[in-house]
Amino acid sequence: RSPLERARRRVCASRAMARKKPRTEPPPRWSEPLLAPPSQSEIPGTGDASRGAAPPVDRADAEPIRVAPPKPTTSTTPRRFHLAVVRELHTGAGSAESAGASVNYTREPAWIQFEPDGTAVVAVAGGCPVARWDVRESTNDVAALNFSTPRDDRRGDAEMKDVRTESFPERPSLLVSIREEYTREGHEARNTQGTVDKKSRALVLGFHGVADARDALIALSVKEKNQNRDASRRKLAEAFDGLRRRVSDVSTDDDSDVFTKKIDRTSAETYFSYYASLAEQQNMLQDRVRTGTYFTAILEHRAAFFGKIVMDVGAGSGVLSCFAALAGARRVYAVEASDMADHCATLVANDARLRDVVKVIKGRVESDAVRRVVLEDLKGIHGGAEGSSIVDSRAIDVLVSEPMGTMLFNERMIESFLIARDVFLKPKGGQMFPRAARLHCAPFEDFTLRAEILDKATFWCSNESKDFYGIDVSVLGPEATKTYFAQPVVDAFDPTMLLADPATFEFDFLGDETKTNGETKRRLNAEHLERLFLRADFVARRDGVAHGLAWWFDVEFDVRNPIGSSTRNGQNRRFLTTAPGAPTTHWFQIRLPFRDPMEIARNARVETETEMIASSNQSYAVTAVLARGDSDGKNKNVSTKEQAVSGTWNLKDPYYRQLHYPQPGYTEAQTKRWYGDEAAEVRGADARFFADAERRS
Repeated sequence: RSPLERARRRVCASRAMARKKPRTEPPPRWSEPLLAPPSQSEIPGTGDASRGAAPPVDRADAEPIRVAPPKPTTSTTPRRFHLAVVRELHTGAGSAESAGASVNYTREPAWIQFEPDGTAVVAVAGGCPVARWDVRESTNDVAALNFSTPRDDRRGDAEMKDVRTESFPERPSLLVSIREEYTREGHEARNTQGTVDKKSRALVLGFHGVADARDALIALSVKEKNQNRDASRRKLAEAFDGLRRRVSDVSTDDDSDVFTKKIDRTSAETYFSYYASLAEQQNMLQDRVRTGTYFTAILEHRAAFFGKIVMDVGAGSGVLSCFAALAGARRVYAVEASDMADHCATLVANDARLRDVVKVIKGRVESDAVRRVVLEDLKGIHGGAEGSSIVDSRAIDVLVSEPMGTMLFNERMIESFLIARDVFLKPKGGQMFPRAARLHCAPFEDFTLRAEILDKATFWCSNESKDFYGIDVSVLGPEATKTYFAQPVVDAFDPTMLLADPATFEFDFLGDETKTNGETKRRLNAEHLERLFLRADFVARRDGVAHGLAWWFDVEFDVRNPIGSSTRNGQNRRFLTTAPGAPTTHWFQIRLPFRDPMEIARNARVETETEMIASSNQSYAVTAVLARGDSDGKNKNVSTKEQAVSGTWNLKDPYYRQLHYPQPGYTEAQTKRWYGDEAAEVRGADARFFADAERRS
């Protein structure tokens, strides 16, 4: 055997060993949301043995003759709110030195979790318990602490007003007084009188956002049993709503805007809670392709931002707003509907270059309240007769946003970007970053992925499933297989898996016309994205088996100059792409696997028809058909099973395959960070073996 053949065999053996132990844990926690969506149940106690989780509390009062009152159960899954501060106030017991002092238990990640049985648990450091009590029986009192305004004594009142620090309160906090069962060393919890020993504790819990603090306060208030209970809760909720208005100056409870009419309320709450997480923002910020491309595109087009009025739609952490301010913008409106607006405000207030330029508005861009705030501020910026004459909100020079989701349109954020264009952007001369997007599609071949999906359904389809504890569960096998193939696959793949050159669908956000499927349509509007019909033809480059359709996108940053301008369009044109083979982004690519694959011969013509229907959960239901065509380009009868394959997928329920398998394009260091030492060694061995073989040849 030649040296090259031996090297190739060794690489194949290494890869086989690496595949024997795929990762079963997700990547590091910085890439996970702090707030899990309600649909993802978090089972307490799972995997907590090594983290010091609290053992179940044996209720001393659980006697047969006593019937405990029913406990409130508003959900079958725990509710968790992450905490920024966990402190315990001493009650005065002990020495004079310790009386009135506090103990700081804060070790992130920290949270308070409400179990379905009515128990509340405060934990730090990923699961170490600080307190555990029955909310109904053991909560003495709960109160919202006063909010103060951070001030700088070195500045005058007029200067402080310009800085707008009054909009940035301290973290919302709750003071919770409880009675917790405890066991003295060497004694049982029940004392000699037959009662339970309990001690009073006072906890100060600091939350990341006002909404979390408000919901936790309501959950902790179930102990009240008098007739004024509901009125008291409403009073506390109104207090937090007042604090929220101080933060944002915009009411987010407007049910008359376009967003609330088309989006389910529960979905919106989950969505905004997810993006209120600093961990999720970190995941996006650390995507160097994403963040670096936006930074470069904005600074390269500095002339479009200098001295202009800019709006950042869905600002998140506010980094794009900061880029616009650094490019010389006169005013930047950072519009963010989630509680991340509070963190954005803190970031801006801390930087002297930004605090007089960036104005954070907490609300939805579709809301009339946001429009009123922008109009009022524009009048103050222009001043005099010019300011008083402003009655149209379409005075924004540049819109900037990062609205893309998987398969470009998932999460339906691009619709908000287009609505902001219609409501705020100048009719003439206005610019959008990004200006346009392209969605790409091609059939792919991947036997490994297909075998992996089929393996998921093995439990339901194996012979053992016919006698599962005396029950035949194999009857659910076909439905289980169908369910697994209905999950879009999110990962990165090698472009050599593509069977044909990709088809491209163009969407121009700024232009008066857009071309899709060879047809010229009028200006792209938000309602056009409620239902998309995408048709494409392919010519196979080689023989193969089409296991599904692969999708990716790119967006374009460019300035469209007016007619007669000396500057040409596209002089600093730049793309952000998620294409296979390009540097991997946090979007990866998305693949739609067919349950029934289709064989394709080289130079054969195939066509696809894909329909995307928007849903109220901020996602899309996708249906696609892949059909053969005649060699002369005429389609055969596509209604027969032999000539066409099809499938239906829900973009809201993807299979995040990149969490388990090393991705193409990763360096050895990245592979080690995400997938461990063994995978990194195999990846490094691959690179070294083939590099040596190439040098020898």
